[in-house]
Amino acid sequence: MNIYTKNGKNVIPISIGVLSATLICAFKSMFFFSHRIIPYSFTSNLIFHLLQGCLPVIILISLAFIITKDDIDAKVKFIFPLVASFYAIYVPYFIINIRCFSSFIMSD
Repeated sequence: MNIYTKNGKNVIPISIGVLSATLICAFKSMFFFSHRIIPYSFTSNLIFHLLQGCLPVIILISLAFIITKDDIDAKVKFIFPLVASFYAIYVPYFIINIRCFSSFIMSD
C-alpha cells in the first residue's frame, strides 16, 4: 500500500501527525510541569529548546521510516504532511503552555 499518492491524497500522514501531537500534548500537560526557571546559560537554553521542539519530531520521523514499507521516495514525500500537521498542534500548545505557572493536575 502506498501511503502518499501523486494525486494529493495524504490523509494518512496528516492524521498520524495530528493524532501523535494530540497524544504528546495531552501526556505533557498531565504529567509534566512545564514552567522552569531559566538559567543564564545559552547552551542549556539551546539544548532545552532543541529537545522540546525537535526531539518529538525526530522520533516521529524515525518511527515513520521504520514502520512504513514503501520506497525511499514515498517516505520522503511522507515527511512534510506528517511534520506540518504535527507542528500545527504542537507549536500553539507549546507557546500557550510556556506561560502557565501551574500544571494540569495542580490547577484550581
